[in-house]
Amino acid sequence: LRRQRQMCIRDRHLHKLDFQMVYILKGWVTFEYEGQGTFTFREGDSVLQPPKISHREIEHSEDLELLEITSPANFDTEAM
Repeated sequence: LRRQRQMCIRDRHLHKLDFQMVYILKGWVTFEYEGQGTFTFREGDSVLQPPKISHREIEHSEDLELLEITSPANFDTEAM
């Protein structure tokens, strides 16, 4: 469980992993995915993020809480 209290990651980046799923428990978050567009996810929404897709977080609500499931659990993030 991650309670989002930090600033948005506005720079494009990618995660070096095989699997990433995000489920919004509370609040909302807006992501931009390379070649796919901008999406806002709200409480109850989930997204299966393709491996190594370049993306950035545009903004989120102050009360954002999300569940992030990844494989592997520890992975590198590369700035674009």
